[in-house]
Amino acid sequence: NHDNCDDDLWCNGAETCHAQLDCQDGVAPMEEDEVDCTEAVCDEDTDQIVQEPRHARCDDGAVCNGRESCRREFGCLPGIEADDGTMCDEVPQGVCMSGDCVEGDPGFEWDGRYDVDPNVSYRCAESIFLPGFYGVDYSFTHLDFNDDGGVVLQVTPSPNGPNTIFTMEQRPTPSNNIFSVSTTLPGLSCNETYTLTGMFITDDAWMGTFTRTYTNPGPPFGDCRDCQNGSVQLTGTRQ
Repeated sequence: NHDNCDDDLWCNGAETCHAQLDCQDGVAPMEEDEVDCTEAVCDEDTDQIVQEPRHARCDDGAVCNGRESCRREFGCLPGIEADDGTMCDEVPQGVCMSGDCVEGDPGFEWDGRYDVDPNVSYRCAESIFLPGFYGVDYSFTHLDFNDDGGVVLQVTPSPNGPNTIFTMEQRPTPSNNIFSVSTTLPGLSCNETYTLTGMFITDDAWMGTFTRTYTNPGPPFGDCRDCQNGSVQLTGTRQ
């Protein structure tokens, strides 16, 4: 009587009864498909084999061409190219440019004022007590790069917004033409973090990504609900 051997588990197969050898284990049902990045997994709740995507099997280890993914129907799909100016790990001191990780050139003159395209502006965290007043409010049309003797690279937006004034820094000054400056401002409405990462493509022009990130400092003053994280790709041209 095979029912006397049944353990009520579908995934390990149907047990059987042998007249001389007693209960015998079943053969687990397995179904493989032709998609290399999926893995057959047994679902005990539905009594079926499910092809689960394994995204890591599609990862080529490159940051700049995006994160690859696995689809049950199609297999591995390419990722979306990272923004120009994103830091990458494939080469020392590298950044992403047009989907490739590019290594910077040593020896560079940082100081100068650079027009940015597009112009950048953002405001949020409007006061509930003073309508029209925003805790985060900035706008800039150019950036001032200042190399303080190799100790620190400072990048200051100008003109500064009426409420949010910040200078992004990298310590020490980069040894090549790749930069990643940032700052974090604690505030009553929002904790603000700004980052500019990029690379000079000529002596007078750079490409990069400006990123804003906001977190709520909490009660009693925190009111960061309308502030949205975001990023924008910029080009800079020396005046």
